[in-house]
Amino acid sequence: MTPEQEQRFNQLLAEIRDPYASLEGAIHELEHMIWTLQSQHTISNLRVRQAKVLIQIMQLTLRQQIPANLRLIQALCASEKSSSPAPLAKCA
Repeated sequence: MTPEQEQRFNQLLAEIRDPYASLEGAIHELEHMIWTLQSQHTISNLRVRQAKVLIQIMQLTLRQQIPANLRLIQALCASEKSSSPAPLAKCA
């Protein structure tokens, strides 16, 4: 694995382990970009509306779906630990 591949691999693992941080970061960056593009008058109102709807959907995901998924991962890890001599590595 090249150093660049290893860095990206580790970054992806970190994003999966902490979806809040990566998703919140992307939302913040997108909101800032929208503001910048609007101030420059280089983005259509339609694109702004579409982006804002997507942001709202992803914020809902942060509040509801991600915690549910983390509970599922924890349950899977618990069942793996109790039924297998080799549990999943680095469970949430």
